[in-house]
Amino acid sequence: MILAPTNRRIIRPGDKPSFEHTQRYGLVKGHWANDGRVGLWLMNEGSGSKVYDLSGNGNYITLTGDTFWTSGKFGSCLEFDGVNDIAYSTYTPLFNFAGKIATLSLWVYYVTTDYTGTFSFNRSDNVQYIKCNRGIADMDGYLYDGVDIPHWDINLTVSPLTGRWYHYVYIFDFTSGWSVTGYVDSVLQGNENAVTSLDFTGNWYLKLGGTNNQWANCRLETVSVYDKALSALEIAQLYREPFLGIEKRTAPVYFFVPTGAVQSLAGIITCTNSVTNTTLTISRKIISTTIACVGTIASTVLTISRKLNGTVTCISSVANIAFTTNRKVTGTSSCTSNVPNTILTISRKIISTAVVCTSNVSNTTLTVGTELIGSAVCTSNVPNTILSRTCKTIGTITCIGTVNGILSGLWTVIGTVTCAGGVTGTLTVTGAAAGFSDFAELELLDHLTGKGSYSLPTIAIGLCTASPGDDGTGASSNEVANSNNYSRVALTGSDWNAAAAGQIDNLNPITFPEASGSWGNVSHYAIYDSPTYGQGNMLIHDALDTQRNVNNGNVVQFAPGDLALAMS
Repeated sequence: MILAPTNRRIIRPGDKPSFEHTQRYGLVKGHWANDGRVGLWLMNEGSGSKVYDLSGNGNYITLTGDTFWTSGKFGSCLEFDGVNDIAYSTYTPLFNFAGKIATLSLWVYYVTTDYTGTFSFNRSDNVQYIKCNRGIADMDGYLYDGVDIPHWDINLTVSPLTGRWYHYVYIFDFTSGWSVTGYVDSVLQGNENAVTSLDFTGNWYLKLGGTNNQWANCRLETVSVYDKALSALEIAQLYREPFLGIEKRTAPVYFFVPTGAVQSLAGIITCTNSVTNTTLTISRKIISTTIACVGTIASTVLTISRKLNGTVTCISSVANIAFTTNRKVTGTSSCTSNVPNTILTISRKIISTAVVCTSNVSNTTLTVGTELIGSAVCTSNVPNTILSRTCKTIGTITCIGTVNGILSGLWTVIGTVTCAGGVTGTLTVTGAAAGFSDFAELELLDHLTGKGSYSLPTIAIGLCTASPGDDGTGASSNEVANSNNYSRVALTGSDWNAAAAGQIDNLNPITFPEASGSWGNVSHYAIYDSPTYGQGNMLIHDALDTQRNVNNGNVVQFAPGDLALAMS
């Protein structure tokens, strides 16, 4: 199934965009499955009184009676109750098959064994028709041109069962006399023909769920009409892959432009007042363009899903915003005022670009997902923030104010990562003043002199709001209160580098749970021989290089190498 994105159409003066071009699916130009296709109804609307024709011919189907939407084989479908439900298309000369060949393809699900009246083609006055009479179960029906009324009857090799879907294909040949050929699930069922010539005239329409006086109790979906005969191979391919030649579309963007204008967006998109609960989506490409929101933008998703070669600017407050560039940015993205509770994400690549927040940016995730070749700058305070890059940085990430959060990089930095005001939330310990508790000193001395044996415990690290003291135990070491999602973090040998030069430090990040309230002013750490709060004995303790005030929403960690334990 081809799902290439297509989402633009130029509307000339006086044109009116048809509804079918706004559907989720459309036809792939030049695909063999669309050669001669004059009608296509996927029934993927799922609601409403119309089914839209995706062939581009505008032959929508109208629902009547108690026809209703339900779950189908590929999505939604139409269900007919076998009483008086029908769905019929608009009148069109495309469905008058006089002297021509036509193919009808449809998926059918029988609710009961009442198989009558599944479909018909009718002239606008109903005095000429091609109709399935006794039902698709026998593939029989009538042809009537107002004079002759021949009957066809193709016996199926297997009787259809209720409760499952079947793919039916009819080929009508009126080029010389008439013939009807039937397939079920790509298997040829038979052929009926006669030399009688039929004289069809006028505009015709397709009727589903009933004929002139019979009604089907069934479900229908993915119906196609061709003005040619499909080959056995093509029928088999459509049975295996019903959406051949059909593409999935993104949400369309219509540009109303004068005759002769180019298909591009080059200029300014401006929102001069408040924009609340809004989705602004550019699904293709912006070149040399400014998108400006001059007023307040609240609870909004601003998405550029392809390429931005220009400027995106929010001049006033931008609250509760997801600003996402899914592909590539070549230009500038700026928020010149307060930007609280915001996710700013560049998921692909930034080249020679400044991502700039010139005022306070609080409770924000700034992520560069692949590669940064340029600058990402926060020129004022950035509290409660995760600033991360998951791959490679070739350039500069700068926070001129204070970053109260986590600054992390999972891969390589070729350039500079700078926080001129400090990174609050990243804990560091040089290890110069690391101390053993009285308990640890006695256990170590007994072990080294052979007076006792010390078994390696399960150790865990905790945070303290004051010095735990040498004689502190797990219950009396000034540890952060057992609330607001605080807990110790268990450690294993794989979390450490090998000791060298009288010192050992952490190999992996040591990250504490996100605080759900205040933990107070964290000034020390302690390592215990139990991961359970308030339990065990304290082994080692030290003061942090810089105290940290941990509040609701903060995540603190020791980055690799930032927890150093030294012996002198």
